[in-house]
Amino acid sequence: MTVKRYAVFFDLDGTFLTTDKRVTDRNRRALELAHSKGAYVVPTTGRIYEGMPEAVRELGFIEYAITVNGAEVYDVKERKALKREEITASRAIEIFDIMERFDCIYDCYARGWGYMQRNHYEKADEYVIEQKMRQMVKSVRTPVDDIRKHVVENFESVQKMQMFFKNLYENAKAAEYLRNELKSECVTSSVRGNLEINSEHANKGEGLIFLCSYLGIPLERSIAFGDGSNDLTMIKAAGLGVSMGNGIAEIKEAANEITASNNEDGVALVLERIFG
Repeated sequence: MTVKRYAVFFDLDGTFLTTDKRVTDRNRRALELAHSKGAYVVPTTGRIYEGMPEAVRELGFIEYAITVNGAEVYDVKERKALKREEITASRAIEIFDIMERFDCIYDCYARGWGYMQRNHYEKADEYVIEQKMRQMVKSVRTPVDDIRKHVVENFESVQKMQMFFKNLYENAKAAEYLRNELKSECVTSSVRGNLEINSEHANKGEGLIFLCSYLGIPLERSIAFGDGSNDLTMIKAAGLGVSMGNGIAEIKEAANEITASNNEDGVALVLERIFG
């Protein structure tokens, strides 16, 4: 048995997946290579586990995942959470009320599934800019008549809250306001036209640090790939932080190196060099 001496953390949307949400053969083979040379390979995503593409979940060598932007560190084999960082239900109601100030639709994740108010769910095609994201929004969310009532009656806390905007100016205005207003939460984005709100300690960087400690992997032997603002903390935390060629300016500035884009097998290029 190969002793695990490294950990590879990779975002999905805009990083490991192509723009049309595919897993390329070269990227898949690069993960297999890293695993065979003694690395844990850890999907690190804003998605819930069940919302990850089947092509990723079916990779038999994946043992752990960091999901919902770090709100959950998940043991895939044991099917249990190793760490949770969530927003209380009462605080979620307050944040829903703040979201109402903007022209958007919104939702939340709780216990590994998504919930959206029915009148918002019916407007998803209008407000979710990216076509592939529309499909995911509809497939991993249950419409409910009153999301506030549903949260209060069913959950003590939620994993993440999201907003979708049809207007990018409104998106930017909301981002600035929420980052100033919400002092106990992280406000990030993973795709064009969205905002994601997590508990203060629910971020990919803290998830990476926790899992490396849990597995006994020194941080200097961790590698992280990302492209969006919700990847910034893990790019900074990893021993080697890698920005995708399509990454935002903030990610590129924080990274140790910049690889090719998500449509050019940027993840594979780095892993082949390190493990090949």
